[in-house]
Amino acid sequence: MNYKHGKYANFGLPDVITFIVDIKKFKVPKAIAADINTTSMSEKESANQPKKGKITVTVSNYIINKSLPDNIFNSK
Repeated sequence: MNYKHGKYANFGLPDVITFIVDIKKFKVPKAIAADINTTSMSEKESANQPKKGKITVTVSNYIINKSLPDNIFNSK
């Protein structure tokens, strides 16, 4: 995972989170991933496919301590 901090860096909150996934090890159940309108790839075609995937999540408009008083976070 990679984090990119920006507007909310002083709170330690990222603006962008990027996940790098090793697709070879990533298993999706066949019932979910199956597309009945396509044929399966040959081993040669499969070998040419990317081995890593990237998921990028962009977060904006954080609401920080909106309804909680700050003293709730003090330890007793």
